[in-house]
Amino acid sequence: MKRCVLLFAMILAGVINAAAQDICPTGKVCIDQSTANRLFDVANQLVEAKDVIAKMLAERGASDAAIASAMKTIEGWQSLDAINNTIIAKQKDVIALYERTITLYAGLVDGLEKRLSKPKSAWSRFVDILKNAAILLAGVSLGRGI
Repeated sequence: MKRCVLLFAMILAGVINAAAQDICPTGKVCIDQSTANRLFDVANQLVEAKDVIAKMLAERGASDAAIASAMKTIEGWQSLDAINNTIIAKQKDVIALYERTITLYAGLVDGLEKRLSKPKSAWSRFVDILKNAAILLAGVSLGRGI
């Protein structure tokens, strides 16, 4: 009888052990190994995706810095172009002023040439003779006074 009880106890222990393997302990979650493998693969993919996202954000930051630098360069070129346009406009004004000055100077030279080439009047010749005589008389009187 002891053998039957012992055999019955062993069978009962085996049944309880088999049943216990299907029931999860309190506070724990039991899953199949295939599900655990899929979860592990998904977790690895998530970690890799986070690394790729971090790299892309770093590249984007470098790209944003390059774009900002290019925008500053473009703004600098635009301001330089505006200054160049101002210089060209001022240059045109200076050239126009220079041309007007040359025109006025040419008119002045023509007027002086006409006055110089104009024959002397009798009065002008008489004043020149009196001027020369006054210089001669001043020279003679100074020469006698010495």
